[in-house]
Amino acid sequence: MIKIEIYDPKTKETKVHKVEFVSTRHMLKALELQAKTFESEFEQVNALIEYAASIFGITADEIIDGTPSNEISDVLESIVFDVMGFDEKKRQAIREQAEKV
Repeated sequence: MIKIEIYDPKTKETKVHKVEFVSTRHMLKALELQAKTFESEFEQVNALIEYAASIFGITADEIIDGTPSNEISDVLESIVFDVMGFDEKKRQAIREQAEKV
């Protein structure tokens, strides 16, 4: 199961969206996004937001408007890691490798 918490500025409530089953198609799309070379960080973040929205059946705007700017990178990373089935040990190894680059 994967989840995302989205704040609704209109109702001032946070809603948790959950997906019990993550298909192999979602995993393949995550791999495709990881392999893709983006022209900018803006383009990459937008692609990941669209991807996350498709998984949860919500709009990209809901994620954009309902996720704090200082948390969006961690939220998107967590979703991709969850889709890939990475445990915490694997997640930490990936983070450490990324810091070296």
